Amino acid sequence: MNREEVRTNLVMAGAAIGALVAGAVVIRATGRPLLGSLDATIFLALNGGTVNPFFDATMPVVSIWELFYVATTLIAGILFLKKEWRRGLLFLLFFGTSLAIATPVKRLAHLDRPYVSLNAARTYDSAAEQYVTGGHSRDVSANSSFPSSHAWLAFYFAGFFLWTGWPGWLSLALASLITFSRIYLGVHYPSDLLVGALWGMLFGKIAASMQSLKLKVQSSTVQA
Repeated sequence: MNREEVRTNLVMAGAAIGALVAGAVVIRATGRPLLGSLDATIFLALNGGTVNPFFDATMPVVSIWELFYVATTLIAGILFLKKEWRRGLLFLLFFGTSLAIATPVKRLAHLDRPYVSLNAARTYDSAAEQYVTGGHSRDVSANSSFPSSHAWLAFYFAGFFLWTGWPGWLSLALASLITFSRIYLGVHYPSDLLVGALWGMLFGKIAASMQSLKLKVQSSTVQA
């Protein structure tokens, strides 16, 4: 990968981070003025309109946060065992960057979760292991809604796989399932998930394209 290509990818990542931070600042000042009613309508349709015993049992499992760490360890381990050092390091680097960015941006945007602003929201209370409607005990000030870290990381994996030749469509389906689970569990609005998914996909693409471009340059050098 030449310097110009490295610069392009880093500029793209920097611009994405800057845009996300700027968006969080605007949202902190204005709330959800553009998507508020649409967000609520879509959320309530999916949160309350898809309720069934199977989803009640499986969605909390699908949404377990620690699964991201398990998946990251497995993926990085496979890459290192295959001696794909650069790809493994890039995967870990952008995974860590995603974690480092998402949490401060959430605190900066400071948007209420659905169970705070919508009385009709049906939310899974993990402490009680049951679904409740009309309120939740968690403190939103320490865990705001925008963007969704689950969607960001799920689509980071999907983007990385799609641009590296791994089973990308399967990972895309799993990412979509994880994203849906966040609405079903009552903890995110659709816009939180959409932004998280877009930025996660972008970071996955950047991580994968930096590696693939490197391989392309090496291949062309050998042929020359």
